[in-house]
Amino acid sequence: MTQENTTITKKKLEDIALQLFAQVGYDKASVNTIVAKAKVSKGAFYYYFDSKEEILNSVLEQYGQRVREIVEEIADNKSLSGLEKFNLAFAKIQQYKAENIDRLLKMSRMMEDSDNKFQSKFIEKLLEYINGPFTRIIKQGVREGDFNTDYPEEMMGSIMYLAIYLKDSTKEFIFNPKKALMNIKTLIRKYNFILDVVNRILGAKKGAVKISTKSIKDIYKIIGKKLSNQ
Repeated sequence: MTQENTTITKKKLEDIALQLFAQVGYDKASVNTIVAKAKVSKGAFYYYFDSKEEILNSVLEQYGQRVREIVEEIADNKSLSGLEKFNLAFAKIQQYKAENIDRLLKMSRMMEDSDNKFQSKFIEKLLEYINGPFTRIIKQGVREGDFNTDYPEEMMGSIMYLAIYLKDSTKEFIFNPKKALMNIKTLIRKYNFILDVVNRILGAKKGAVKISTKSIKDIYKIIGKKLSNQ
């Protein structure tokens, strides 16, 4: 089996598994169903994965590694201030989400339908990958006077758990997208609230930390349209 075929088969199994996890739930999606949908042998499945959980871990690790690469590249850019790096990192992460919306949507559906079990695991795994480079960026911002905090190492954990505040709005998009698209102003208001809190806990000036509301709107409109057509 060539490297290209190996990559394609592994990704196919991951995509099919995520789709089934989202549709019927993680516990009800059997290995037999996954291989039948993917049209591969059970031997092929176990060539790549030891279990269903390993598929989930693989997907989370791929996402975490890619986001870390994005943030590390920005953290290493010597021409930018800490504040510029912080804003650019979040903008690039939003762009990455938009480019991989199908897979992320499946992950979101699964997490929303799993009593927070996978959501907690996702947050912990992502924090493990991005805390280091973001801490470097925040420390730079402190040195330059744009941020004022004694807890740069703890900051990203606090910021990520703030995102749980968006859980109800995200859930509405996933399970009732047509209604949610009508309430996008409410969602943007929640994002702006979180940005205000982030500026405060970083000790930054009001409005210094920014996330484009246009990019947020675009992502949720894409999600809404995709779900409405399913």
